[in-house]
Amino acid sequence: MEKKFVAYFDYLGFKDFILNNSMDKQKFIIGNNLREIGNAMASGKLTETKGGFIPDTSGTDINCLNFSDTIIFWSNDDSVTALEEILKISFTFNARTNLFFFPVRGSLVHGELYCLNESMHSLTVNSVFGKGLIEAYSNAESLDWAGTVINESIISYLKRNDIEIEDYLSRFCIEYEVPYRNNQKKLEYALRLIAGSLNNDSYENYCSSIETNFNNYKKSTSSRSAKRKLKNTTDFLRTFILNN
Repeated sequence: MEKKFVAYFDYLGFKDFILNNSMDKQKFIIGNNLREIGNAMASGKLTETKGGFIPDTSGTDINCLNFSDTIIFWSNDDSVTALEEILKISFTFNARTNLFFFPVRGSLVHGELYCLNESMHSLTVNSVFGKGLIEAYSNAESLDWAGTVINESIISYLKRNDIEIEDYLSRFCIEYEVPYRNNQKKLEYALRLIAGSLNNDSYENYCSSIETNFNNYKKSTSSRSAKRKLKNTTDFLRTFILNN
């Protein structure tokens, strides 16, 4: 059984972004998004190349695949070390992307995943599949905000390994009534948007940045769904105001 840790993310408003922008604009923005993926995996470390400095991802064993609006990070095993690494990467990617670049929602899962590489003459095919990926996808797609939830499978893993949940997750997560579709809420751990706390001014500044991210690149935010996701996201951010 190929159990791994899987972090699934999808960008919100991606269809509008593609339909309403030129290919040159798409390439530029996707380049920015890929840079953020690399920065999260490199923990900010850079390496110099002929083309300039790029993220140095040589220090991580976490894998990544980006296809259209979907980003998947996954580990090679389900060790505690692997969980620590994917949590760190997911926290950085989720926070920076939502606060500064492009709204994204996601789920972190412990489950089956397999990566198959097949070479057929001149054709090489990479396929990633498994129940863990389906669970992560289903969990993320049902969220009604720009944010990332810790799936119950991660909580079960911590319990089985006698790891104190609150102490372990508090560096990256906070317990919150996570908003789901159909006005449902569930008390779960969610990745923090801020490592520490905010004052009122910084909260307003971050809210403005999040709203800009929702509206940028000619994405439509006039629908009830988009407005609700934006409000749910800024409501979550409010929990980080000091003495709120």
